[in-house]
Amino acid sequence: MRKIVLAMSVSVDGFFEGPGRELDWHLVDDELHQHFNDELRSMSAFLDGRVSYELMAGYWPTADAAPGASGPMAEFAGIWREMPKLVFSRTLERAEWNTTIRREVVPEEIEALKRQPGGDMSLGGADLAATFMRHDLIDAYHLYVHPVLLGRGRPLFPDSASRTALVPAGSRTFGNGVVLLRYTRRPPRTSCGTLPRPESSSRATDTDRLRARDGRQRRVDGRGRGPGVRPAACPAASRAARPAGTGRRPRGR
Repeated sequence: MRKIVLAMSVSVDGFFEGPGRELDWHLVDDELHQHFNDELRSMSAFLDGRVSYELMAGYWPTADAAPGASGPMAEFAGIWREMPKLVFSRTLERAEWNTTIRREVVPEEIEALKRQPGGDMSLGGADLAATFMRHDLIDAYHLYVHPVLLGRGRPLFPDSASRTALVPAGSRTFGNGVVLLRYTRRPPRTSCGTLPRPESSSRATDTDRLRARDGRQRRVDGRGRGPGVRPAACPAASRAARPAGTGRRPRGR
């Protein structure tokens, strides 16, 4: 089953863009851009919102034909053109470059996409990412942490009433100081079932009954009834910056 991967550049204090939508704090050199290319080449599709798609479509289709274009930037232009793209928008009327428009994020349709064969899918755009998070559709997070504290701006992760458990899946420090942190979703725990009832014979002492009752309580509310009591054990089930001078963003945000 293929995964949906959110790859975003963020500041140390969690913002993906400054208060004026500026991205001049993104540090993208050839090493990091080549890494983006290597990561994205293995994807089977790009999933974008309208704003992200229009930024990309306004620059990358012909970026490799620009005077002096070479290296990772020219290489990414070909990757972007050839990659199948899904754009989620209620207003976009027309899209080119191997792009399909969808009007709504329908969780059942996204889950069906994930069950299809092929590589993982790269999710782009903070607004679309927030929608996918709300529907619990993101399987992996690749956070490119740039060495800066912005102080204010737009946070990557919106407020949420739910908690998402993650598992560290690796890290890498690049020469320019950017640190990649990889996380995947933690698998859900299985139900522990119920504890057996204490024996009804005279051999079941009051202490036995108290222990069984206390164990059931811990399994129900997830905590001990007194201070210092641990919950009962339950086995678990077995894209980047804008290139300089262009005002456009490569993938990885």
